Amino acid sequence: MASVFSTSKVLGCLVIAILVSRGQLHYEDLVAKHWPAFAENGKENITVQAIMEHKAGLIRFADDFDIDMANDPQFIAKLIEKTKPLWTPGTAVGYHATTFGWLVDQLVRRSDPNERGIGEFYREEILPLMPDKDFYIGLPVELNERVASVVNSKRYESFMDFLYSSLYKLGRLFRKHDLRSVALGYPEWMNVDDEVALNTAKVRAVENVAALGIGTARGLASVAVAVMQNNLIRADVWERLKKPSHMNLVKDIVIDRRALRGYGFFYSIHPTRKNSYLIGHGGHGGQMMVFDPETKIVVTIIRNGMRKSALAQKDSDRIIEQVFHLLDPR
Repeated sequence: MASVFSTSKVLGCLVIAILVSRGQLHYEDLVAKHWPAFAENGKENITVQAIMEHKAGLIRFADDFDIDMANDPQFIAKLIEKTKPLWTPGTAVGYHATTFGWLVDQLVRRSDPNERGIGEFYREEILPLMPDKDFYIGLPVELNERVASVVNSKRYESFMDFLYSSLYKLGRLFRKHDLRSVALGYPEWMNVDDEVALNTAKVRAVENVAALGIGTARGLASVAVAVMQNNLIRADVWERLKKPSHMNLVKDIVIDRRALRGYGFFYSIHPTRKNSYLIGHGGHGGQMMVFDPETKIVVTIIRNGMRKSALAQKDSDRIIEQVFHLLDPR
């Protein structure tokens, strides 16, 4: 097994879509409808869709916090309530690298009739239906030895990637307080550049669907397979999810990237079918998952040796395209 990082956000997006399918939540709902205290400190106009599409301005919370508090939903709720957005909600898209997980968890707790967190919801509603159950949100301690250690890319690999990406991005090596650094370095014990922290059982045990999912490629793929094959999402909701919420490329002010996005997912043009999209999400170091709700094909790429984003994206795109040309030729 390996850490899948932000690729696990797919699970969070699917769980919200399941709740929408059951009528327990709507993308257009104000978050405060389900969680009145959330409206404090300038958050009264934030919708569920704004949370899912990284428009809320909550890339960090009011205070840092210790890992011992990370699985305390009451503590996290109070922390979120006293947080002021870093930009006017809805006016910009900015990647909520880690906070997305706690925000989605709180949405699930407040809309699920059984008041379950996302980890419990997953284990009770999705995991039993999965053909391969090797995927975890909050890794049990006894499974820690099965996880391959995260190995970050070496300096020369990072340098080559920055050259590949653009000289502009090279400047990020020297900028410590831009929005990207704020989002990816919060909380401090979840910093994606800290190999030691990421390889500890204590961090792996935290239930954060934004970045701390752990499993095999087959296990992660089985999440989407279970949801699609068992019709956990209504057909009309799938019709909405099948295409981006904005048909133009959306600029992200945190990760400085333009992409097709919607409902928490990233979208790419389908390699073999016209006027269609693949749905999915990438993750730190080159992790990737995409799926096609029409054919129910899922492609997942997981590694423990981290690669920088641009080079890894190029490799993933090539693999995904080849798989769909083989399995879904047109």
